[in-house]
Amino acid sequence: MVLTLLIPYAFVLWSFGFFQGVETDFNNGSIFADWLYETLSLSDLNYTIFAFLLVLIQTLMINFLANRHKIQEEENYLPALFYVLISSCSVLFFGLSPVLLGMTFLIPAMYNLLMIYKIKEAGAHHFNAGFFIACASLCYGSLSLFIIFGLIAILNLRSFNIREFLQLISGFLVPYIILFTIFFYMGDVIDGFWAYIISFYDRFHLENSFNSQNYLSLIILGIVLIILLSQYFSFLEKKNIKTKKQINLLYIFIIFIVLSAFVQSGVWIEHLVLLAIPYSILMSLWMLKMNKKWLAELTHLALFLFILFGHYYL
Repeated sequence: MVLTLLIPYAFVLWSFGFFQGVETDFNNGSIFADWLYETLSLSDLNYTIFAFLLVLIQTLMINFLANRHKIQEEENYLPALFYVLISSCSVLFFGLSPVLLGMTFLIPAMYNLLMIYKIKEAGAHHFNAGFFIACASLCYGSLSLFIIFGLIAILNLRSFNIREFLQLISGFLVPYIILFTIFFYMGDVIDGFWAYIISFYDRFHLENSFNSQNYLSLIILGIVLIILLSQYFSFLEKKNIKTKKQINLLYIFIIFIVLSAFVQSGVWIEHLVLLAIPYSILMSLWMLKMNKKWLAELTHLALFLFILFGHYYL
């Protein structure tokens, strides 16, 4: 039902990519992303269609995450709505970028981390979270920093236990051990495996040549961030301890999005599409707290129109 309603909504937001064309930027891809691009070898339009379908899948994932963990008081489709909105904020988000591929694994990692609160045996969830973070980093290398976010999440949701830390780290190492084994079998460990990984991490520098459309996207994302930061304490009001901890993790997630930009060789504006994960849930909380529903609807409509304006006229 949610997907049926969101497909036309998402199609309108992505219409520029379908009708005007957007070049897919393969920069900053890690091993899995580069292999996928070489295997597919699609046109820019087909990459856009692929990315559109991937965003729809991610939309269902984020909506399930928010409703399953009861971060909101009642189940609704607002996280899905805002996920589509934020992931459409810039036309540069429309390509099948490495970061978009990585988000497909980062959302399940977040889901598993939120599952560990007050359950007796959380080992499988720790392992799965580490495994998915590693898979995300094999698409977009700087997402490996989120293993530290995973450790913080364990400390936040459970009492300190070194065994649980090791479970998370073990899950993270498995994909890399498998990859190392493949390169070792091929006799390409030094020039292949290590060179590929090390080349991704370098000094921070911006790669995009910024234009007015990029600036509008940054302004929209920046204004939303200021609003969400100002609403932090109101989000925590009348919430149980579990929900408060989950909301705190969403804000910490935003911090790690910023930090992860500083551990890679170049930063493209596509990196900011990561904000769709925490923004989608926090914006839904913000809208639900508004006493005047017409104001919430007007705010959403304004964001929707500003984004479309930026796509076609800037």
